[in-house]
Amino acid sequence: MAKIIYDDGREEEFNKEDFISKAELEENYISKDELEDNYVSREKYEKKKAQAKEAYKNRDLAWKQAIEAEKESLEKSLEEKFDFKARHKFEDWIPQEILDAKAKYPDLWWEECYRLSWYQEVSHENPNPWRENLRNLEITEITTDQLVDLAEHDQAAYNKVAAGIEAGKIKQI
Repeated sequence: MAKIIYDDGREEEFNKEDFISKAELEENYISKDELEDNYVSREKYEKKKAQAKEAYKNRDLAWKQAIEAEKESLEKSLEEKFDFKARHKFEDWIPQEILDAKAKYPDLWWEECYRLSWYQEVSHENPNPWRENLRNLEITEITTDQLVDLAEHDQAAYNKVAAGIEAGKIKQI
């Protein structure tokens, strides 16, 4: 065992393995300041890890809520559009005037865009009811040009006229 001599003259024995020399201390160990600057304690690490985990959880929750809100908004918009189309008996399309009004004012409902666009529905009924409907007349003679026109534009009427020609009821001129 080694001895240590103090300034007042006392001597004590000490175990060398229990102590570290100053040279070894400077060489192998770091100060408390360096430790705090360069390393993080387990407690701080766990705290930062928990904060990051909570932040990611909150971000994911906010993302899901935003997606759900957007989904509900789209569903409501599509439902409103289909109701509008059914109410006004638009088959596969909505008139361009109404679409333009909806594009210009996207916050308005479809009904409001309809009123704003001044769109007038076109009636498919006979515009001159006092005149005879020429399609319901019995045809006894038909020209080749009229037959070709029927074949191009109205296949059902063409088939009816062709059957009449074959039966001898309609004369082709």
